[in-house]
Amino acid sequence: MSNFRVVQEVDEVVGKKSFISNEDISRLSYISALIKESLRVYPPLFLITRETNADVEVDGLKIPADSMFAVSYFRMSQVNAYSEIETFLRKFHS
Repeated sequence: MSNFRVVQEVDEVVGKKSFISNEDISRLSYISALIKESLRVYPPLFLITRETNADVEVDGLKIPADSMFAVSYFRMSQVNAYSEIETFLRKFHS
C-alpha cells in the first residue's frame, strides 16, 4: 500500500503553509481514519484490569462482586478485524 494518498491529502489541506492549524487537522479525514484504524487494530494498551462492584453474569458465566479480571484490548481488536479493515479499505481506496 502506498502513502501517496496521505501525501496528497496533506498537500491539498496544508499546502505550503509553515503552520498547521486545528482547522487543518480536522480536515485531514484520511489521515484521521488511518490513525483510528491503526489504534483499533494495534491498541496502545495490551490489557486493563477491572473489578466488579456487583454480581454479574456474562455469557452464562457468573462473576461475583469484588472480583478482579483482565480485559485484553488487543484480543478485542482482533475480533472481526478482517471484515472491518475491508470496509475501511473500500471506503478510502475506491
